[in-house]
Amino acid sequence: MRPLKLVMSAFGPYADVVVLDMDSLGERGIYLITGDTGAGKTTIFDAIAFALYGEPSGDFRKAEMLRSKYADGARETFVELSFMHKGRIYIIKRNPTYERPSKRGGGMTKTNAAAELTLPDGSVVTKTTDVTKKIIELLGVNRAQFMQIAMIAQGDFLRLLNAGTTERQDIFRSIFHTGAYETLTTRVRDMARALGVKRLRIAEEIKLHLSGADIPEGYEGRELYIDELSKEAIVSLGRIDELCEILTHTISEDEKLKARLTDEIAKAEEELTAIALVLDSAAKRAQLELDVKDAETNLENAVKKEEEALEQEKESSALQKEREEAIATAEQLRLAIPEYTELDVLSGKCDDLATSISNYENKKRDAEERMLVLDSSIAQDTESQGLLREKIARLEETTRELSQVDSRITSLLALRSRLVNRDDLIASLEIKKAQYEESRLEAEELLATYNEMQARFLDEQAGILAEGLVEGEKCPVCGSTHHPSPAEPAADAPTEAEIKKKKKESDKAQKNRETLSADCKALRTRIEVEEREIEAGSLLLFADVVALDISFIDTVKLELEEKKNELDKRMEEINAAKEKLSELDATLASNREERAGLDETITGYVKLIETMEREAAAKNDERARTLSKLKYATKSEAELAIESLEKRK
Repeated sequence: MRPLKLVMSAFGPYADVVVLDMDSLGERGIYLITGDTGAGKTTIFDAIAFALYGEPSGDFRKAEMLRSKYADGARETFVELSFMHKGRIYIIKRNPTYERPSKRGGGMTKTNAAAELTLPDGSVVTKTTDVTKKIIELLGVNRAQFMQIAMIAQGDFLRLLNAGTTERQDIFRSIFHTGAYETLTTRVRDMARALGVKRLRIAEEIKLHLSGADIPEGYEGRELYIDELSKEAIVSLGRIDELCEILTHTISEDEKLKARLTDEIAKAEEELTAIALVLDSAAKRAQLELDVKDAETNLENAVKKEEEALEQEKESSALQKEREEAIATAEQLRLAIPEYTELDVLSGKCDDLATSISNYENKKRDAEERMLVLDSSIAQDTESQGLLREKIARLEETTRELSQVDSRITSLLALRSRLVNRDDLIASLEIKKAQYEESRLEAEELLATYNEMQARFLDEQAGILAEGLVEGEKCPVCGSTHHPSPAEPAADAPTEAEIKKKKKESDKAQKNRETLSADCKALRTRIEVEEREIEAGSLLLFADVVALDISFIDTVKLELEEKKNELDKRMEEINAAKEKLSELDATLASNREERAGLDETITGYVKLIETMEREAAAKNDERARTLSKLKYATKSEAELAIESLEKRK
């Protein structure tokens, strides 16, 4: 990025428009901005950084502080930078947030921050955040990185060189777009680390599986196997193959042993089968003998029970007839149980209907009482509604009067502020004028002293040169190495160091005088601006020409504030009436809606009660018919009778 032109308006110490044509400095090399302290070097840095990123170059300065305090009130504050990047020209204009005198009436008005970037194709990017993002995208660096690599501010020459490795990497990565390579390096490093972890895990699993094998005593390689697995280190690939061969040999020997043992087991099972057959025959014979003894015992018991049963049969024949009668009666009652159940259901329905009818009668009565209360409330609220609307009708007139009074008070305060500011400026000007007079006398005195010392210094140059002659060394004037009669300097001749010191003092005094002169000029300009604004404000507020002073304005302001208090009280009453009316409207709407709902509810209750009364009458008739067919009045009585008959049976 190469800056071409920088325009600063009312920016920092520059009260007017300043244009820097940097394109004339050439297309290559480094730009050096130099000058005395306070000459405005840092302001140029601030302007370039602010134009690009919306912030000044230093961390202790804020964008809101960039407007020149010496600028005319009508002067717009902005920075415009034209620069070339990759062979294409871009123009960016940006202004900070600042306050300036209002063009209409008194007071101050606020100008919000804005930015505009014109691209090489003519398209324009607006909004401060969008412009900053586009600049970062174009240049590839943010504000902090730009300040380190493209614009070295005073006191920051070694910041980039002394930056840490990580910080330099971030800067160079952003400049040369090497982020993709860092991402690839990170991914490869992560993959290598993951594969290493996976290798260790697989080696541990292999060792774990190998440790589960049991090599019996006497098997070939047992000692080597156990010794290798007892080590804490991971088993190497070569050792794994060797251990697997030992396991293969062990498995082969175990297979041979298994085949031999299988044959021995088969022979033993054949012998056990023959023994089992013999034992089974003996067991069956023993069981048959036990079964015969049990059968004989059971037969004797059965004969005894048969004789006892014959005796009992003779005794119970007399009760058999009575038992049958009880069974028949109980059976008749059981057959009637469903009808008793139906009777209970009908009785429950009749009771429920009677309860429901009573409940709805109560609800209907409550609704009718509530409707009477609502009718009374609606009548009262309707009357209050009309009274409130009459009071609210004065709102527009009162609002207009209050706005006029507020506007006049605001204008008075602005005018008073300008009067105070003008008086302060006049006082400051008197102080500056006195300071300027002192600095003028001091500058003239120092300049005269310097000129006198300079003249004496030039008159005594021969003596000063002679002081530096050394026998045997060439004279800088004649070249002779022999100096028989060197000139003698005057005793009061000033030295070159004293001349330079006095020159600095004279220059400093002269600069101070010029600064104070500029300050006086700026104060006079501001006083003239205030006078014009005061005159304009007076014409707007007062039709007749009046002698303006702070006491007069305070008197008028007091009168207006008293009137404003009266209007505020009236507004409070009107606003209270509006709130009351709003609440009243809501209450009326709610009450009317509730009354309409109650009317429908009462009509529904009447119809529902009539329907339930008809249903109750039908259920009572059906209950009476069912009860007339039954022997007992309730199901519980019938069940008690059945229980008694069962006991009798």
